[in-house]
Amino acid sequence: MNIEKILSLTDDINTFIKILRKQNNISSKALAQKLNKGAAYISQIENFRIKSIDDETARLILKELNLSDTDIQTVIDHFNEKRVLGETRIPKNNTINNTSEVLSKKVYEQIRDDYKKPEANETIEYFNEGMELVVTKMTKMVQFDPEVAKQTLDEIILIVDENLSKAYQERILKMMDDPEFREQILSVMADTFGVS
Repeated sequence: MNIEKILSLTDDINTFIKILRKQNNISSKALAQKLNKGAAYISQIENFRIKSIDDETARLILKELNLSDTDIQTVIDHFNEKRVLGETRIPKNNTINNTSEVLSKKVYEQIRDDYKKPEANETIEYFNEGMELVVTKMTKMVQFDPEVAKQTLDEIILIVDENLSKAYQERILKMMDDPEFREQILSVMADTFGVS
């Protein structure tokens, strides 16, 4: 996939980086290490926990993703122009935001219902014990080697972030089997675009 194609598919540099990284078959952790950043750095950019990146940082990332200087400048100019013009392919009050709200609410309801089930108590107890152990170990590590503690914490965040994303996607796919839920999503999309 050439950069023009990726640019045509994306509204922001964060998503562009994610697509290009996957195309280059480089893990987010490996890319972060090449940039001398914490293990979760690229994941945070791609998942909008770091919402905007300056041109110099973008250049460094895109260079590591094997773009030529000319292509890097094209990408940076493209997204700077979109930012200045406030240009998006989707209206501000858009389907993605409305659909996301419906999805988030439904996922939250299902998770809440899951935790009400008796069999969830054992899982919750196991999780709490595991977290106590992690906190104890991290506290000791911070006392003796803060740099290793930071690196370890970044790796834990990355693992949790990837697993939560995967769990969220799996739950949404399962929910899409529910005809009532599919109807809700279609209704939100139709309202957004004024389709009756």
